Amino acid sequence: MEIAHLESTEGNTITDADWADMFDTALAGGGVAEAYVLEEFSCDDGSGAFTVKFHNRFDFTIFEFEGRQDVGTWEIEEGTGDYADLSGSGDVTLDWVAEEVIYLPC
Repeated sequence: MEIAHLESTEGNTITDADWADMFDTALAGGGVAEAYVLEEFSCDDGSGAFTVKFHNRFDFTIFEFEGRQDVGTWEIEEGTGDYADLSGSGDVTLDWVAEEVIYLPC
């Protein structure tokens, strides 16, 4: 998996630094930081690839840096090869104890 790019909620491409500034500002002010992360998954066997659009949302009025926290939603944007007809969506949870991001299906 590689991160293709980040987008604002308006659909404009943003940089990692832009996202870090949005996150830090929201954290300091108890606000909301949100953006889209487009992740590209490619198969080593050459059978195809697919793109997941992750709506990353941190609401610092309720967010805690422990346990499990809901951090957004995901949706398959497109696929190629064997994954051309792949579809799906769901929720994303951050597990601080296991140090992992969990993509849950709808």
